[in-house]
Amino acid sequence: MYHASPNILNEALEGLDPLSALLLDSSHADLEFSAPTSIAHQWDEIMHQTVAVFKLQIESFPEQKTMREKATLNLTHSLPALPYPLVYSSVCDLLEAFGDLVYNRVICKAGGKSTGQQKENFVSKEASETSKNWLCKISQIPDLVCKLYVEIALIRVHSFAKIEKPEQTLARIFLCICEVTDPVIYIYMLAYLLKSVNNHMHGKVSSSWYEDVWQTTLLNVSEGLPKLQKIPEYEKIQNSVVAGLELLLFGLNWALGSSFWTLENIQKCVSSSQSGVLVHALVKAMPVGYCSEHALYLTEAISGIKGYPIDKIYIALGNKLAQSGVQKSQRRKVLSLAWRGISYSLDIKKFVQVSEAWIAYVIKYHNTKDLDVIIGEIIGGLKSRLQLTKKPLATSEINVLLSLLTKMLHETENFWTLLSLDNFLSFLEMFPKPYARFTASKECLVKAISQKGDIPLFFLLPVLEICRFTYNSLTSTSPEDDKKQVSNLVCGVIKKISTHWDVDAQLDTYVDLRRDFSELEDVLVLLIERCCQLTSETAERKTSTDKSDSFFTTCTAFIFITIPSIRNPKKRLQLYIKSGDSSIKASCYGTAEASLTEAVKLLVPHELLRKEVQEMEWVSFAVELSETILLLPDHPDRGPLFLLSNLCTIVSQQHFNSPEVHLKWLLHMYPLICRILSFEQGIPRHFVELYSGNIDFQLKAKDVKNLLLEEIAELLKNLEDSSNYKSQVLFATNLARSVLMPGISTDQETLKLLLHLIKILVKCSAPQCEVNEIVASLKELLIGSNCEKFIAKIESLVR
Repeated sequence: MYHASPNILNEALEGLDPLSALLLDSSHADLEFSAPTSIAHQWDEIMHQTVAVFKLQIESFPEQKTMREKATLNLTHSLPALPYPLVYSSVCDLLEAFGDLVYNRVICKAGGKSTGQQKENFVSKEASETSKNWLCKISQIPDLVCKLYVEIALIRVHSFAKIEKPEQTLARIFLCICEVTDPVIYIYMLAYLLKSVNNHMHGKVSSSWYEDVWQTTLLNVSEGLPKLQKIPEYEKIQNSVVAGLELLLFGLNWALGSSFWTLENIQKCVSSSQSGVLVHALVKAMPVGYCSEHALYLTEAISGIKGYPIDKIYIALGNKLAQSGVQKSQRRKVLSLAWRGISYSLDIKKFVQVSEAWIAYVIKYHNTKDLDVIIGEIIGGLKSRLQLTKKPLATSEINVLLSLLTKMLHETENFWTLLSLDNFLSFLEMFPKPYARFTASKECLVKAISQKGDIPLFFLLPVLEICRFTYNSLTSTSPEDDKKQVSNLVCGVIKKISTHWDVDAQLDTYVDLRRDFSELEDVLVLLIERCCQLTSETAERKTSTDKSDSFFTTCTAFIFITIPSIRNPKKRLQLYIKSGDSSIKASCYGTAEASLTEAVKLLVPHELLRKEVQEMEWVSFAVELSETILLLPDHPDRGPLFLLSNLCTIVSQQHFNSPEVHLKWLLHMYPLICRILSFEQGIPRHFVELYSGNIDFQLKAKDVKNLLLEEIAELLKNLEDSSNYKSQVLFATNLARSVLMPGISTDQETLKLLLHLIKILVKCSAPQCEVNEIVASLKELLIGSNCEKFIAKIESLVR
């Protein structure tokens, strides 16, 4: 049996009513100290007794029957599987629901509304009798713990029975609670009592009652803890005495949460003979602001605690102070005292866990110099403890170290602040195993990439160092997913490199990155694209000088040399086209021609390329390549249109499964070669300057045109053989419109082609409006060309 303060004892015994005496009588139910095995049995009994009482009230509330039976049944079945604190919460919720129903019934009997609003000024005889009946039912419950929980649930009903004053009721219930000798069950019951008082009797209980409960609880818990620590069952079931004490902490947190926060009470708690568990619960339950106000006192008190793992208290205090901080004048002293206590533990895992709890406080309320010192202390503490143990970090220790890093990154909004610290990169080196090192550096890169704007130039080298650190953490056995993650992270960093600072420095950075990440294809692709962009943008801004020419030569050489490292043929083809385009802009025609030549070679039927691209995409590459080739002045030794002719030859040799794909190429290429022959709009200036009147050029262009005409004729024949009228009309209409664009010469071959196309449209019954539109465009094009007979032939064909 625990002690009750004289004030509470006198309050409970003064003017005791017979019904109150019956409720107080618990001599038949005195509980001996119980181990966790019997604790589960106690809660099972509470459940069954509560269900039994529920059955009594269900008869009065038929509409609640189904809901209540389901609730009690589900809770009863799940009870054995629930941890102790969850069982407590579940039972208390059920008891609260029970208390609400009974209270509303009594309110109805009193003539009030069943909404839970108290109307106690006038209590009818019927309401008083109903209240007393319920209290009599409670007194018949044989088990003390069950009886007390049910009575606390009906604490609002006592005022209707008029058998005692509210404080007498509370004093009597608390006196019964003191009969329980198990400190865990005792503190949970007290927590439920205090919760019910705060919820249902707020303002009706004096502060002296709380003070008496506080003093009694300190005394009773202090006496109960030695017994708890000596029970072998606790250690056997929980694996450690400390783990058994965790049960008590939950109840203490709830109980202390209802208490008055005064420095005197804190001092009483700290000076208790078993102050460790009480201070721990006190810190966890204490409001954040109050904990912040007394941070210095608590920090000093924790350092003097013996016989209890103070690392747990430091963790609780660190988490509290991280929310509200400490008075500015005390910050350094609090951190110094706390760190002295934190450093006392030789256990690496505990040391890092406490450091994690305090690092958020340091980041939020101290300057970067203090943060750098603390990180240095953590590194020094880890090294010294590793030297003592002469063992590498265990997996569990690595996990808490990773958790510490995550906390640092989460609490720091500006990652560049962390990166500016002298000890941060050294901290990353504390991760010994490759996977841990990979995870740590990966989180840092994710944080760096998430920062707004480009990477500041001052922090570029440290970020690239972390990239190398991440890449070097990969091993031959690393999964492909890890390699993909590293590749994505490095690409993310490259995209954050500013394009506004010195171009030579940018190029040097790209060269270094190619050397360091040569095995990551996505990184190489991005480097080539960025270098192409750098070349094009610089060429647009700068005039030609010896220095700029040297820069462009280096850039284009870097691109051309790196592209063969790309294994994917589709990407390689795209990069060759980009390389040719940027090299032309930089006037590096030799590199441009070499890049475009390689691109043309890649379009030759290639098994790997066929797997990567569909036919339509393949033709799209050919179209893009032809437009880029036109920007390049022809090689003097190879003659005009050398690359374009090769490209057309390669395309003509392809066997297309879809005529629409072939049509796309012809619709682009035939009008283009017609414009080249006419030196009309859309043709680069160098064609006009170099080849205007050049017979060789004219002959070469006509060869290409004839090749395209052969393709057109073959495609038309295939379409006619297939009797696909819709495809014939589509092809003929689109090609006729392309050929009839302004500026295209109307030579004999072109007129024959147009005549053939119009015949197809008439034969396939194309819409008359489209046919008339094409004929009108043709007439306009032939004005003044002495082609009257041809026009007449067309008109007769259309009629």
